[in-house]
Amino acid sequence: MKRLTDFAFRFRVPLIIAFLVLTAFFAFWIKDLKVNSDATSYLPKEDAAVRLFNHLGDTFSQNDVVVAAMESPDVFTAGALRDIDRLTLAFQGVEGVSTVLSLANTMDIRKAPDGGIEIGRLFEPGSPPSTPEEIQALRNTVMGNERYRGGLVSEDGRTTLVVCQIRSGTNAGAIVDRLKAAASGAGVSEKVYFGGNPMLAAEFSSVIFHDLGMLIPVVSILIVLTLFLAFGTLRGVLVPLGAVLMSTIWTLGFMSLVRVPLTLVSDIIPALLMAIGTAPCIHILSKFDEDLRRYGNRGDESKAAFREVGVRVVLAALTIVLGFASFITGSYLTTIRDFGIFASIGVLFSLLVSILFVPAVLASLRVRPPRSAPREGRLIQRAMTRWAGIVVNHRRAILAAGGMVLVAAIAGIPLITRESEFTTFLDRNNPLRVTEALLQRDFGGSRPLSVDFTGDLANPFVLKEQLRLERFIAGRHLASNALSLADLVAEMNDLIDAYKTVPDDRAKVSNLLFMLEGQDMVKGLVNDNRDEGQITAMVGLLDNARLKGMISSLDAYIGAMGQELVPVQMASLSPADRRAVTDYRTRRAAEEIGWLVAKRTASAGLDPAAAAAFIALYRDAWPAPDPADALARLRPLLPPDLAANKDFRSELGGVLADLSQASAAVPVSLFKGLAAAGTGPAPEPIRFTVHYTGMPLISWHLDRSVMESQAESLVIAVVFIFLLLAVKLRSWRGGLMGLAPIVLAVVLMFGIMGFTGIPLNIATVLVGAIALGIGIDYSIHFSVRFTTYYQGSATAGEAVTKTIQTTGLAIIINVLAVTMGFIALLFANLLPLKQFGIMTAIAMIGSGAGALTLLPALILSAPSAFMGRRWQRQHPAEPSHHATA
Repeated sequence: MKRLTDFAFRFRVPLIIAFLVLTAFFAFWIKDLKVNSDATSYLPKEDAAVRLFNHLGDTFSQNDVVVAAMESPDVFTAGALRDIDRLTLAFQGVEGVSTVLSLANTMDIRKAPDGGIEIGRLFEPGSPPSTPEEIQALRNTVMGNERYRGGLVSEDGRTTLVVCQIRSGTNAGAIVDRLKAAASGAGVSEKVYFGGNPMLAAEFSSVIFHDLGMLIPVVSILIVLTLFLAFGTLRGVLVPLGAVLMSTIWTLGFMSLVRVPLTLVSDIIPALLMAIGTAPCIHILSKFDEDLRRYGNRGDESKAAFREVGVRVVLAALTIVLGFASFITGSYLTTIRDFGIFASIGVLFSLLVSILFVPAVLASLRVRPPRSAPREGRLIQRAMTRWAGIVVNHRRAILAAGGMVLVAAIAGIPLITRESEFTTFLDRNNPLRVTEALLQRDFGGSRPLSVDFTGDLANPFVLKEQLRLERFIAGRHLASNALSLADLVAEMNDLIDAYKTVPDDRAKVSNLLFMLEGQDMVKGLVNDNRDEGQITAMVGLLDNARLKGMISSLDAYIGAMGQELVPVQMASLSPADRRAVTDYRTRRAAEEIGWLVAKRTASAGLDPAAAAAFIALYRDAWPAPDPADALARLRPLLPPDLAANKDFRSELGGVLADLSQASAAVPVSLFKGLAAAGTGPAPEPIRFTVHYTGMPLISWHLDRSVMESQAESLVIAVVFIFLLLAVKLRSWRGGLMGLAPIVLAVVLMFGIMGFTGIPLNIATVLVGAIALGIGIDYSIHFSVRFTTYYQGSATAGEAVTKTIQTTGLAIIINVLAVTMGFIALLFANLLPLKQFGIMTAIAMIGSGAGALTLLPALILSAPSAFMGRRWQRQHPAEPSHHATA
C-alpha cells in the first residue's frame, strides 16, 4: 500500500485526468446497453428443457405464442367477426409470425355432402359471416366443438383469441411492437388484450430500462442526504458520490462493450454498486478528517493514514468480490453467473477508484484543519464512548441476546416459500398481468407446453399413445386446449366411423393423414417426414406447489410409458394370451374413461366399482362387445350430468371402439410373457420416445437452480470469507469471530423472509451471499482496527473502546449509506427487486449492529484469538474516557 499511496499522491493530477477520460469512454458505450428478459436464456443452452424448447422451435418454426384476446359483448355478431377477420389478416403480414390461428382461418373438419369428410375453414378470410343465418350456423359449429369452445372462444361467447405463432429466434420487443402496430392499424372497434411470453419479455425489458433510469437518481439523492448528515461538508458528499457514479458508469459501459445485456438479475448492479461503493470512500474520508485535525492533509503522517485505511479497504473489497464470485462457481443459472462476474468487476472498479482516484482528489484539496470539533461531533463522540462502556461491561448479556435472536430466526427459515413464476413479478394492476388473469380464466392460460414424440407418427399405435397422453393431461387438469396429430386423426375418424379414436389400420391412417397435408395447423404438429410430432397445450400461472405437482405427474406418466411396443392380432392369440392382453387394454381404457370424466366434472374420475364392472365386461368376451352395446351398459355407472354431453359421449365411444379393434400393441415386457412370444419370429417392435418442454418446465428448472444457487453460493461465500479473515488475522478463531455477526444477520434475514412470506426467487436468492460479502466489511474494519489498538500496554477493553470511538462511527455512517442505497429499490417496479432491497437493507443493519455489539463482545471473551496474547481480565469498570484515536 505504501507504493500505491505514494503513487496516488505524486501523480494525482494525471490520475484524475486519466480517470475522467476513462469515465467518458465507458459512458459513451452505455447507449448500446441491451436488456435480455427471455427466461429461457437464463438457463444454460445445454439444459435439457431449453435444448428441446429450441429444437422444437427450429423443427416447427415456432416455440412461443403471442395471444391477442378480443373482448366483445358477443363474439358472434357481424361487427365482431369483421374485427376478428381484420386482426387475422393484419397479423399474418407481420414479420416474425409463422402462423396465425383464429376463427377466421382455423381448420374445420366436417362431413362432406357425399357422406365423406372435407377439410375447410370456419369461414374464408376476408368474407366473415354477415347474415343472421350464417352467424347462427357459425355459433352452432363453434360452441358445439370442444376444440373451438374454450380453445378459441370462451364458454360465455364474449372473448375470442387470435393466436400468433412466433418464429424461433425472433426478438420479443420487436415482434410485440409490430403486432401492436398491426392491431392499431386494423381498424378494430373491440378491445384487444395481448398476452404470452414474448409480451412478458418485452414488458420486463421496458420495466428494467425504466427502473435503471429512475433508481440511479433516487439512490444518489438518498446517499447525498446520508453523506451530508454524516460529514456536513461538500467534499464529504461530492467525493463519495463522484466515486460511486464513476465505478457504476465503468461497469455498465464495460457490459455494453463486451455485449452482455442486463437481465432481471443484473439490473440491480447499478443500485448495488452505488450502495456499496460508498463504503471505502466513507472509511477513507473518516480517516482523512481524523488526520486532518492532527496533521493537515499533506504530510507523511497523512500518507501513512491512507496506507493504514487502504489495507482495510482492499481487504473489505476482496471479501465482497468473494461473495459475488460464489455466484460464478456456485450457480447453474447463466444470468446469476453473469451477475457474479460483472458485480465482481464493478467492485474491483470501485476499489480502483477508491485507492487511486479518491486519494488523488483529497491530496489535491486545500482544506484548512478545523480548530476544534463541532458541538455535534463532541456529542457523537460521547455517545460512542458510552456505547463502548455498555459493550465492555455487558458482553455476556449481548452474547445471550444474540443466541436468542439466532434461535428465533432459525424457526422462521422452514417457512420460506419459493416463487418461479415471472408474471407475478409484476404489479397486480399491470395490464399484462390483468390480461394473463383473463386468459387463464377463459382459456386456461397462455404459457406453451410441448410434448415431443419421436418415432413413426404414421403408425396407429404411436398415435394412440399420443392421444392417450393428451387425455391424461386434460383429465389431470395439467394443461388446457391440448392438440396433436392424433387428435385430428381421431376427429376425422369420428366423422367416418362414428367413433373418435385412431384406426388400427395403417393404410386408413395414411389416407387420413394425406387429407391433412398442407394445413397450417398440421405443420405445427408433425414434421414433413412424420418422424417427429408434438402435443401442444397451454398452461396458466402456477404457484410452486401446483407446478411441482404438474411436473411430478408428467414425469411419472412418461416414465411408466412402454416406449417399445409389440403389435399383436387378437384373433391369433390363445385364450390365455388374449385374456392377458385384454386385461392390459381394459385397465388402460378404464384409466382413460376416468380422465374423460375428471376433465368435465368435479369428480376425481371413474368410480373404482364402476371401473371393475367395466373390466369384467370385457375380460372373457371375444369378439369384444359392440361399442354401442358397451356404452349402453356403462352409462348407468357414470356421473348423470355427463349423459347429455355430446363431446364426452364421442370420446367415450372412441375408447370403447378401440377395445373392439382387432389389432393391439403391448409393451415388450408383457409380450415376452405370452405363449405367442415363443412360437415364431417376434414382430418388429414399435419404438418411440417422449419428452416434454415449455415454459412450465423451464420455470421448474429455474426454481431448482435458484435453490441450488442459494445453498452453494452461501457455502462458498462463507468458506472464502472465513479463509480470508483467518489469514488476515492469523487466527482461525479470529476468523470465526469476525464471521459471527454477519452469519447471524443473514440467518435473521432468512427468518424474517419465512415469517413475512417473502419468497425465494431469482432476485432474492442473491441476498444471502451478497449480504455476507458486503456485511463482512464492517467486521473487517472493526477487527483490523482493534488489532492496531490492542498492542503494547493497551488492554482489550481499552482497544475495543478506541475502536468503537473511531471506526465505529465510520461503520454507522457506512451502514446508513449502504442501507439507503438498497432502500431505494423500493421504488422499483418489479416486486423481486423491492423484496431484494428491503431484505438486503435488513441484513446490512443487522451486520452493522452485530459488528458493534456481538463482535466486540466475542473479542472481549477471547482477545487472544486476534493477537495471540493472553488477555488480562479487566474489572468491570467504566472504560477510559480519555481514550481517543
